[in-house]
Amino acid sequence: MARLHAHDAVRRASPSDAWHQRRRAGAGPGPGHRAARFARRLPVRPRLEHPALRTPRGAAGGLPVSIPAPTSGPRALATLTDRQIFDYLCLRQPATRTDIADSLGLSKPTASQGILRLQENGLVSSVAADYDPKAAVRRGRAPESYGINQDFGHLLGLSLEAGTLLGRTTDLSGRTLADAHLAVPTEASAAAVQQLAADMVQELIAASAGQTLAAGVSQSSPVQRAGEQSTALPTPVYAGSSASVAPLVREQTGAPTSLDNDVNWMAQAQIALDAGRAAGSFVLLYVGPGIGTALVIDSKVHRGASGTAGELSAQRFAEHTFLERLRAAGLTEAGSSRVDCARLLRALSGKEPDDHLVAGLTELLADVLGNLLAFFDPHRLVLCGPLAPFESFTIGLQSALARRMGLGRTEFEVSTLGEDAALRGALHGARSKHLVRLWSSYRAEAV
Repeated sequence: MARLHAHDAVRRASPSDAWHQRRRAGAGPGPGHRAARFARRLPVRPRLEHPALRTPRGAAGGLPVSIPAPTSGPRALATLTDRQIFDYLCLRQPATRTDIADSLGLSKPTASQGILRLQENGLVSSVAADYDPKAAVRRGRAPESYGINQDFGHLLGLSLEAGTLLGRTTDLSGRTLADAHLAVPTEASAAAVQQLAADMVQELIAASAGQTLAAGVSQSSPVQRAGEQSTALPTPVYAGSSASVAPLVREQTGAPTSLDNDVNWMAQAQIALDAGRAAGSFVLLYVGPGIGTALVIDSKVHRGASGTAGELSAQRFAEHTFLERLRAAGLTEAGSSRVDCARLLRALSGKEPDDHLVAGLTELLADVLGNLLAFFDPHRLVLCGPLAPFESFTIGLQSALARRMGLGRTEFEVSTLGEDAALRGALHGARSKHLVRLWSSYRAEAV
């Protein structure tokens, strides 16, 4: 069946042509004006439907093209429809044209045109459908199913933490393609860490289809921003903390690469997990080998002028910093600035006497968080990290804060994000930025 292109639709001459010409010339309607009401014309391209201009629920992106997308008119409406279909396939693939049309409230011709445009832009392809025993007994040809094009490209994420390097690639829908995990000695130098990261990137790329479209890098150290440049600063927690991982990834992949500290990326992952919750302002507190916070205002991470907003180690109490007080309380490893997380975990799990160790930590945290929460006034305090799942720790912290601030001011919540929270946030950030580039320059040509 031939498709009708908008630019191929030629209107037949009708009595209304003469009527319109006479009207523009200031003349009367003329004898053909009654027939003009019923004049038949060739159909033009069906109007694209977009119910309520609803906001897409998250998607992934592809390679941008050179001509900016329009902000109004038929092409802009077509782009909105294509985004709906693309986002739907990211969540529900494989899907048939009927599935897409029924779920999004589109007509079947509109859904077909959107699918074809996405195919022409390389974002969608025909895929094998899941076996349906009911469909096997039906007569006629099985409907074609569609999904995100696996060969279009992938997103890459790296997360460098004290003792661990994690890596992952996903396709445009967010599905994992390859995972990597490597134990890194805490005494490993920055140069050694960079070599390990380079090897991991090569392995991930080799295991993933297409080119790297965007990358996100997380490092558990302060990240300083100066314009478009971001630099990981050294931290005493582990020797390789200042490794230049992001420039290395950018050079290896040729893809735009975003760098941030681990707690900010965890907050980004929490924002994605919240998915439109009304309470969009929160403080995320990570307690592990290091302690840090991220500030989220109206569902956006606040990084500050230099990118170090939320760093707690230098916060002062009279003559001492927060880090100095942790050391004085015996909460750090011997001869190190690392929080003695292993000892705290043993105390929380009852494997060794507490000796007021956990209570000492919650009191110090309440001292620094009490001022921060009172000033910032967030909806929630979200706890994450290896200590967060222990009820005795969270109740102790909540009680210590209540003694300083009163009850009910800030809602407490334990994040359900796992140990890979920073990596998930880095991938989400890379995907979101790539999506912006894609749809800002997407070409929805008439089909």
